[in-house]
Amino acid sequence: MVTFTLPSELRPLARSQSKALYQTMFSVAASILKDFARRKHGGEISFTTVLHTHSRQRNLHPHLHIIVASGSYNKTRNQWHKGKRNYLFNAFALTG
Repeated sequence: MVTFTLPSELRPLARSQSKALYQTMFSVAASILKDFARRKHGGEISFTTVLHTHSRQRNLHPHLHIIVASGSYNKTRNQWHKGKRNYLFNAFALTG
């Protein structure tokens, strides 16, 4: 699972422009993951994304939880690339 969190400086936008902001969060997160998969494995990945708008304490804390399949599909080779171990990407590689 991967989590994308909106920086605290942008949280006021979640109150005033929530629809546009949340759509942008989904688009940016999907683009980053797809690009990362293409560069690392030369394939396409699948994932499911869930938006959480608040923390457990009910504070505004927009973030996305993304469940990513542990593998990628290379269309040109018609080949499935299974992820190593229990994850597809190293968590530290995505933080940079």
